[in-house]
Amino acid sequence: MYYNAHIVLYDRQGRILLQQRADTATNYPGIWSFFGGGSKAGETPLATVNRETLEELNLRLARPKLLAVDAIVKKLNGRTVRVARHVFFSPCPNKRALRLNEGQGMGWFRLSEIPSLAMLDQDRALVAKIGKLISKPGKK
Repeated sequence: MYYNAHIVLYDRQGRILLQQRADTATNYPGIWSFFGGGSKAGETPLATVNRETLEELNLRLARPKLLAVDAIVKKLNGRTVRVARHVFFSPCPNKRALRLNEGQGMGWFRLSEIPSLAMLDQDRALVAKIGKLISKPGKK
């Protein structure tokens, strides 16, 4: 079974780390999104998000928590398909380790800055959900 797994990283200031996808990306070029990607054969969603985070950001996650499971539309092997997406969230354990290895940019954004970004509606809904979680005492 093929699926995607993404990570929503946040910091102590309540900001969320987003990636600006490359203008040449097959799926959603130029938009701001979460880091992550597709599964490999035999991988669990947790293994996928850990591998993708290491590959794309040079970051090892401690214990990401599952935020949501939904579906996204993407091009896969020349076809447009709907695939399951597992979205995890975690505080960023080490900002100094971050290194952008995929996409054309990344940035930390306050929730109030995100409406001005080019972003998928389903990702905006997840930003609102994570915003409620990271604003609660003890969650930062």
